[in-house]
Amino acid sequence: ASVGSSTTYIEVSFTADYRMYIVQFVNVGTNSSNFCAQYTNSSGNRITTSGYYQSATGGGVLQSNAILLAGENSRPIDGISIIHDPYSTSSYSVANNFITREYDYQYGFQRQNKDNSADRHYGINYWVGGTGGPTGVFTSGNYNVWGVTAP
Repeated sequence: ASVGSSTTYIEVSFTADYRMYIVQFVNVGTNSSNFCAQYTNSSGNRITTSGYYQSATGGGVLQSNAILLAGENSRPIDGISIIHDPYSTSSYSVANNFITREYDYQYGFQRQNKDNSADRHYGINYWVGGTGGPTGVFTSGNYNVWGVTAP
């Protein structure tokens, strides 16, 4: 799909049809710094429970409610986000993100709050800006989404 010239969110919906989703970003331009994501609930609202995410690659340190995927600083974004089991209530949703520009981050994350149980995720929103929410917009480029069924 093409990214409009002033797109605030790239939204990807999940269904029970797929076990894994792959989101590819191709030369996605921005007008500000940072690139974040956050799961959404059945109403399409971002999930903002305190301590909801835990880094799968950061020694178990609790992260803020949104996930910082890249500190891209107004440079185009090229990379992929792979989300495993987003619709499951019996296993954690784990994501691996690979952003190909210099100084960007590669994070993994999962649902791991105080009760240590899995949650169903209905979608994920990506935006330009810090973990508190959008401070800029996507300006150009494309993104592709693939769903992969369970083996």
